[in-house]
Amino acid sequence: MEKNREYRKLCKIFRKIAFLKSTASLLAWDQETNMPDSGQKHRADQISTVTAIAHSMLVDEEIGQMIARLYEQAGDMAPYSDLSVNLREWKRSHDQAVRLPEGLVKELSYEKVLAHGAWVKARTASDFSLFEPHLVRLVELSRKKAIYLGFEENMYDALLDIYEPDERSANIEALFARLVPGLKEILSSILSKGSGGSKIAGNFPIDSQKVLAKLMATRIGYDFSAGRLDTVVHPFSTRIGPGDVRITTRWNEKDFTEAIFGVLHEAGHGLYSQNLPAEAYGTPLGDSVSLGIHESQSRLYENILGRSMEFWEYFLPVAKGIFPVALKDMDLVGFVQAINRVQPSFIRVEADEVTYNLHIFLRFQLEKEIINGQIEVHDIPARWNELFEDIFDMKVPDDSRGCLQDVHWSGAAFGYFPTYTLGNIYSAMIFDAALKDMPGLREDFKKGEFGRLLSWLREKIYAQGQRYRSRQLVEEITGSPPDCQCFLGYLQKKAELLFGI
Repeated sequence: MEKNREYRKLCKIFRKIAFLKSTASLLAWDQETNMPDSGQKHRADQISTVTAIAHSMLVDEEIGQMIARLYEQAGDMAPYSDLSVNLREWKRSHDQAVRLPEGLVKELSYEKVLAHGAWVKARTASDFSLFEPHLVRLVELSRKKAIYLGFEENMYDALLDIYEPDERSANIEALFARLVPGLKEILSSILSKGSGGSKIAGNFPIDSQKVLAKLMATRIGYDFSAGRLDTVVHPFSTRIGPGDVRITTRWNEKDFTEAIFGVLHEAGHGLYSQNLPAEAYGTPLGDSVSLGIHESQSRLYENILGRSMEFWEYFLPVAKGIFPVALKDMDLVGFVQAINRVQPSFIRVEADEVTYNLHIFLRFQLEKEIINGQIEVHDIPARWNELFEDIFDMKVPDDSRGCLQDVHWSGAAFGYFPTYTLGNIYSAMIFDAALKDMPGLREDFKKGEFGRLLSWLREKIYAQGQRYRSRQLVEEITGSPPDCQCFLGYLQKKAELLFGI
């Protein structure tokens, strides 16, 4: 009886912590969508205060003692039972939090808000020097954070583990050692025949793009009564809580696909967040597994589904109805070839599926050097340009198309980037398993029917919360440990189908 009472108490405490984190997320969303520039300092004070309160609750000694007692008592229970999973993840969260001084947590939260505003201005001006002093401070604080959290060999591992629990940079390095040569081989084969399609261009009014974007997101299952779509500099999604999951994108009047694929990507995140068990909110069973699994969902909807022939067999006529002049002469095969066009470019979020992970490879290499102190912040633009030219054989023209293009470092999100590549790899394996479980799934897509896929993902992934770590979850679903060969096979098959290589 005492055990049940303590467990219920922990559930209530962690639900309160979740409410505080949710409040910080809402403040951060407002910062990027609505807040006036002059509100930066006040918003920094707000978010850092809320974050510090949540941290102080999490590190409370009584909480630690309750978790320890219950964790020990649950030792003989099934490891993936609801109770065992919640205690395991609560223990992990508490153990990490107690290693971090409250002052560091508060200062890091404060600096991130100011850094984001500086990054927006620096990116607009293509001037790294405007962002540099803020990044210097964030790197310094992130290194401190890594030291407090602890690591065995590589300081970067302490930060990577935040986004992808139990993952290590050595594993990522081994993955890229297999993945990069395969990507370059496919890239070379496609480029030997051209670029695989013409780029889409025309006049696409933003109001009309919004109509199509919302139609698509709704059709795949995103619930706008429990979400919204807003405009930002760098697209993102955020879960405020059950019944409130928001997505964003940016618009380009000359190419509607930039926004559309941004929406499909963020709606993929949104579907995961909207379909987490609402009754378990505040517990690990009501939260997502990791960013790698989250990215598997966004990449699945953006690329594997959203760039498929079957998807556009249904949606191209819809798009033509909205853009009758710009898409008048566009046929299905030509359109699908165009949206799968393979061409090395400077911007990660606009990269094709073949070159995308080469962008991640660059960032992974550079982040390790930054966090491990191998280069100074001042040297980042030159080092970025050097790595980019080595990988892509292209010279970076300016900072906005180089080291300033991503929002992540303004949020001190070192360790985040590898989860995109993990997500791509996981997405191919997960979708392959879905096809095996549901014959005729592609025929559904031709008719604009996506309910079976969503129901399957809800059962296999969303309803599981944090029951399994990423690699375990992928193996549970697919029967095989994560490996890049399925993803490379998917890219190769698509290249053969669309471009005849």
